[in-house]
Amino acid sequence: MPFSSSIYGSNSNECNPDYCRVKIPPVVLTNSLFDPGLDIELRWDDWTSCNGNVPAQRREAHCYVVARQSFTLDEDAEHIASHIYEFNWIVKLGRLVRSEALRKTGVRLHSSIIASYLYRKEVLQGCGGIEEGIRIAADDAWRKHFLFPIGIRHPEGKYIEKYDDVNLSLDNTFQACFR
Repeated sequence: MPFSSSIYGSNSNECNPDYCRVKIPPVVLTNSLFDPGLDIELRWDDWTSCNGNVPAQRREAHCYVVARQSFTLDEDAEHIASHIYEFNWIVKLGRLVRSEALRKTGVRLHSSIIASYLYRKEVLQGCGGIEEGIRIAADDAWRKHFLFPIGIRHPEGKYIEKYDDVNLSLDNTFQACFR
C-alpha cells in the first residue's frame, strides 16, 4: 500500500509498516509561515519476552513529536510566533523537543505535556477547568497540526473541522498509534 499518497509531508523511504515519519505543517502567520521543524514519528516498542506464562509475544506502537533532522530554524519567525498567543504552544513544543534532554527521543504525541501546551496551562488539573474558547482552539490545533499530517483528513483533502460530518478512518502505518 503506498503510504506517501495519503500522508502529508512523508516520502516513501520513511514510511513503511514498521516505521513512519511525517512533517508537522507550518503555522500561518500574518505575512509569513513559521515552520517549527517538528515531525511526528511512529516507533514500535521491542517485542515482549516469551518468559513465564505468556501465550504470545506482542509489541506496541507509539507516536512521538521529534525535531526534524538537519533542519535550520528561522529564529525570526520563531520570535514572531512566540508572541502570538495562538501559536505559543508550538514554539514551546519545538524548544522542548530540541532541548538536549529530548533531542533524541522526542515527546509522546498523546502526552500531558503536549496537552498542557495546547490548553495553555502550566499544569493540567484533571480533565475540567479549561475555558471553552481555549478548548476549541486546542482541538483545532490538534486537527490541523497532528491529525492532518498523519492522514486523518476530509475526503476533499483539507483538515477535518469540528463540525464536519465525516466518517474517520486511518488506513496507513499511523493507525498503530491509535489502538
